[in-house]
Amino acid sequence: MILRTGLAVLLSCLVSSCSPGFLSLDTATSAPTPPPAPAPAPVSFTFNGRIISTQTGTVVSGATVTVGNTTVTSDSEGAFSAPLGTAASTVTVSATGFLTRTTLVAGAAHRNNLIDLISSAVPFDLEFFDRLSRGRGQESVFPNFILRWPANPNFYVITKYTTQDSSGNYVSTAQDVPAATINRIVALLPGLVASATGNRIQAGSIQTRPDARATVEAGFIQVDIAQRGGGGANDQCGFGGVSITLLNDVESSRTGFARLYNASNCFCSADIANIIIAHEIGHALGFGHTTPFTDTVMAASITLNATACATANYSARDQFHGALAYTRILGNSSPDNDPSTFQLQRSSGRRTVQTAYSCAFPSRGF
Repeated sequence: MILRTGLAVLLSCLVSSCSPGFLSLDTATSAPTPPPAPAPAPVSFTFNGRIISTQTGTVVSGATVTVGNTTVTSDSEGAFSAPLGTAASTVTVSATGFLTRTTLVAGAAHRNNLIDLISSAVPFDLEFFDRLSRGRGQESVFPNFILRWPANPNFYVITKYTTQDSSGNYVSTAQDVPAATINRIVALLPGLVASATGNRIQAGSIQTRPDARATVEAGFIQVDIAQRGGGGANDQCGFGGVSITLLNDVESSRTGFARLYNASNCFCSADIANIIIAHEIGHALGFGHTTPFTDTVMAASITLNATACATANYSARDQFHGALAYTRILGNSSPDNDPSTFQLQRSSGRRTVQTAYSCAFPSRGF
């Protein structure tokens, strides 16, 4: 009995000493934790676009259009609709018989834009187009993207012959270029600019002045005639190109030049051939050489014969593809990719993109 009583007391003490912390309930109340707030619905806008042909303006139905992560198909009217967010979206459009185009559409608003596709049907030739407008095969002097002028270029035609100074700059001499030559160049310029670009730009002001400038004013193309022996090499008939200044990947200024050499192998009769004037103006407008194609004014090799000497304009092939190049923006690359920025080429900051072609046309076929 004593043992039982002692055990009972011990168990009672153990239960009593442990129960307050183990068996008691906390009767204090607290505010319930609110459920997490739902995530805000993503901001969405709508891109209602339409696909047309660059060459004809007709609608392109059944085109596959990818806007960001959404893919849709254009209807019988060339129309499509896709969602947009707040940021710019990449748009890729493909259709049978057309070059696939990649471009951008801005976000943060409802958009309604036309997207035009270049038909790959004859007379279009992608190789020719790339050589003419993107410098294919000419990477040493051409940056592999379209260099079209964004506005009408102005012209200075230098009335004195030029020569190279000790620094290699072309400076005016005291000798006058014949007035007939200057007048012919001035008369040719409006038609050359319009036909090379499909009338998408025109020649701006055309002025004459005696002094050639080492630094050409922004927005101008300088045309001069260099003396033989003063930079006008015997095996060259011209030199032309364009210079573009970019600030943080945005064009801030542009200049061009077209230099004609006063060399007898470049003459028709006793004066510089019209076809050579057209060729160098083409370089100043942002076009490259089109060799090995022969039915073109922009080929790297021209035979001066009766047909060439009568030529005062670009070939049909030049005009067709040049007009298409001038439907695209600076930096468009093959086959038809619009740039988001020029950072793919170089980093931001101030920089210059230049082309400069030396053109030899020693062959004569009279």
